[in-house]
Amino acid sequence: MATLSAVLGNYNHARFLRRSVDAILGQSRKPDEILIFDDASTDGSREILADYAARYPDLIRLTQRKTNLGILQYMNEGLRQATGEYILFCSADDWIFPTLVERSMALLEQHPSAGLCSSLGRICDDDGRDLGAEPGAIPALSVGYFGPDDCRKWLADLDGWILGGTAIYKRQLLLDLSAYEPKLASFTDNFYARLVAARYGVCFMPEPQVSVRRATSSYSTAQSRDPEKMATIRRTAIEIMRRDHAEILPPNYLNIFDRRFRYMAKSSAIHWSAVELAQRARLASGTSHGFLLPELFRAIYLISKVALFLSLRLDDAFSVLAQTFRHRQVSRMFPPGSFDRPV
Repeated sequence: MATLSAVLGNYNHARFLRRSVDAILGQSRKPDEILIFDDASTDGSREILADYAARYPDLIRLTQRKTNLGILQYMNEGLRQATGEYILFCSADDWIFPTLVERSMALLEQHPSAGLCSSLGRICDDDGRDLGAEPGAIPALSVGYFGPDDCRKWLADLDGWILGGTAIYKRQLLLDLSAYEPKLASFTDNFYARLVAARYGVCFMPEPQVSVRRATSSYSTAQSRDPEKMATIRRTAIEIMRRDHAEILPPNYLNIFDRRFRYMAKSSAIHWSAVELAQRARLASGTSHGFLLPELFRAIYLISKVALFLSLRLDDAFSVLAQTFRHRQVSRMFPPGSFDRPV
């Protein structure tokens, strides 16, 4: 039986830690080891994690840093220190569903040529209420292995569909790609997942296996609000793909990726500008409605997003429409509230 290492990083997520760690420990097929990195937390996380490490000494290896080094550092350390054939990176503010490891590993052991296995996810709020499906692409509605040709087509049609919180990788393939590139920041796992998929193929389950917390204070959200950092990520990703991986990518993919990423970055910047202006309007007016200015800002954002789509992603219109129907199918099966888990 193949072995699996789970890696969990934490920085000041004490409120969510027990939920996250208990979800890993509560898997129907437990990981063979759990590596936990605390990135110099100051909110009581260290005591919580020390308690888990004391109770599960044969399973948990805890590293508590004295200085904050960031997410990519713990991912690289976890990748090097892990001993499992496969590896799963978990987030301290998310929680994985009880069958993620068992279902994913069964598929990977059945299809050993696959580079990873991923599935769908849900979004929850800070109180653990299920808000519905994570908005990522759904490449297929059947469970199974999809080869490199399928994945290259999905890249051309959909781009990123691999949800990091569900992705179990063949560890050696990530080691072969060398250390994670710091300039890719919050896009790192999304980027390397594409390369693994395009070269080796993937297993995929079109069902929810993780609940992801979306917060304005999260690492990925902070990156998306900074146009300069988003531009650096885009340029770095294109440079790496052109230099090292052009032979496995779909024709014209670098241009496709460039357009889609610019659309994502610009629409994100407009969105957060609208959110900030709406908050200012409410504060200035002393009312919750802000003299309807928040609605005006939202309308401007939506009009701007449509204009951006027409200028940068018009070729994707059919794929976007098809994805809308797939999301509706999944939402009918798993409506909001299906996976509530109060914190």
